[in-house]
Amino acid sequence: MEDISWKVIHDYSQIIRLLNTLAEHKGLDKMIKETNQLDDFTVFLDMDGVSVDFVGGVKNLLGEPGKTLDDWGIEEAYGFNEDGFWEKVDTFEFWSTLEPYPGFDDFYKNLNEIVSNVVYCSKPSRHPISASGKLEWMQIRYGKRFRDYILTPQKHYLAKPNTILIDDKDKNVEDFVNAGGKGIVIPQTWNKFADLAEMSWPDKYDRTLKLVKEYM
Repeated sequence: MEDISWKVIHDYSQIIRLLNTLAEHKGLDKMIKETNQLDDFTVFLDMDGVSVDFVGGVKNLLGEPGKTLDDWGIEEAYGFNEDGFWEKVDTFEFWSTLEPYPGFDDFYKNLNEIVSNVVYCSKPSRHPISASGKLEWMQIRYGKRFRDYILTPQKHYLAKPNTILIDDKDKNVEDFVNAGGKGIVIPQTWNKFADLAEMSWPDKYDRTLKLVKEYM
């Protein structure tokens, strides 16, 4: 009777040698590693100044500022101290009804198609109404069971090699990158890409998607 077990072992060793050859010559091991990283990639997406028009919401509430926002903090531009400004702004209605930028919905959809996890990552104000308003904004759009969000001022705590933070604040991105993650600054008049701030929002989002793909 033919020794079937020896034949199976012999064939198996040939398969192993073939796989090793493919790995050496075709970069199979690298491809597998990169695929696994792609499956686990997470984008942390800021809200104010990236997803929703915080400044536009403030203008609707308080009118046009007396000074340009690229040269002044928003509180000073409106002539308030910090406490006075946030006393005006911190309402449930304000945070829950901020308008998304033009093209945001398509951007969010496309982002979810190229990475496995897209998580809103936003810093609430000091008033608890800010966090509840932001949550309401997300639940209006995605339903009461939506859970892909983290509300924290310490975004850099989330940094890992397979994570990207998309933010409008230079320092937030710098801290995130220094902590081991990757970062993309979306152009605004108050950051280092002020020269690109006049781009349309769909173009800003297209630029951001390209950068995400490059990092992956």
